[in-house]
Amino acid sequence: MTRILFGTALALSIPALAGAQVISVADRDKVLGRYGTVSAENKTIAPTGTGPGVVFTERVSKPQVSSLRLHFTVNERGENGLWTVVVTAGNARWEHAPEPDETDFWSDELPGDTVMVSLVSTVAQPRVKLTLDQIAGAIQPSVPKSIVGADEREPWVSVQEPFITLGRSVVRLRFVDDDQHEVFVCTGWLVFDSQHILTNNHCINTDREMRSALADVDFNQGSTPARSVRFRRLLMSDERLDFSLLELSQPLDRPALSLGTSVAVDQALAIIQHPAGEPKQLSERACTVALAKVAGVTTDQTDFEHQCDTLGGSSGSPVFDRASLRVVGLHHLGFLEGDKPVNRAVAIGDVVAKVRTRFPELARPGTP
Repeated sequence: MTRILFGTALALSIPALAGAQVISVADRDKVLGRYGTVSAENKTIAPTGTGPGVVFTERVSKPQVSSLRLHFTVNERGENGLWTVVVTAGNARWEHAPEPDETDFWSDELPGDTVMVSLVSTVAQPRVKLTLDQIAGAIQPSVPKSIVGADEREPWVSVQEPFITLGRSVVRLRFVDDDQHEVFVCTGWLVFDSQHILTNNHCINTDREMRSALADVDFNQGSTPARSVRFRRLLMSDERLDFSLLELSQPLDRPALSLGTSVAVDQALAIIQHPAGEPKQLSERACTVALAKVAGVTTDQTDFEHQCDTLGGSSGSPVFDRASLRVVGLHHLGFLEGDKPVNRAVAIGDVVAKVRTRFPELARPGTP
């Protein structure tokens, strides 16, 4: 499948009138922060002993990675509710009893390069069979850049209010790509209410990618997110405006970000982001609107150009008007135009108008 893909810091020379570059899906690792690799496996998970209790256990390793996630396909499920998959790594533990309609699932991420996989049953002989068919291992993320002049991104420990509060509604996204089977990182944020996340279409745009995704909440420092939340649904995904709207499995304990309208040249901006999958950062120094109306994915003038510093992984970040603290854009694109670094964001008003055609109850007039 070939798609139009955009991301932060595509290091290509792009004609000024084109506004963007059509890229094969094979180039996704050039436009997104790359977080890890996925290897194919073929391990059968089925009872080898008698329950109740642990009826199967096996060690699984992927050398030279810092953490692991496992993907399971359900071949035979037997009676629902009688068995659970458990994955452990030291004191870390994840367990899952699939829903009746679940045919496959990813584990959470566990630390280290080795885990123990167990099947726990409440009956003597559960009629269950699964296949462990993919292992995702985290690596040091790649760091494509779109930096204008000096790199003026601010680490979260130095950020002050009101951005501390606003940042609570911004999350890191980790997901497994459908086509290349690699792990990528993007940024997303709460929109409309406490259960819906907006990010880029070139980040997550299929149900399978949505099911693999984790939203890392309050990942502000260190190497481990405070907590991760999964998604329930991919509500819509739009290539022209490069956005995807997703529903979390549960609401977060914080509000959606407020939305603004148009922008003007030299307007002061700010971006809260997870560049390269790193802990949360702020870009506000020398962060202004360069052009108020430019072409986006198509020749339509859906974007504005800004001078804020970003990295791969910043795709999907909210772009704030610094005066009103309302989101005016969805960052999605960085490239070199000759020797000039260029960053682009989709005008948020266009995104809201598009969502309103499908979900008027969410994108209603007066939405924060």
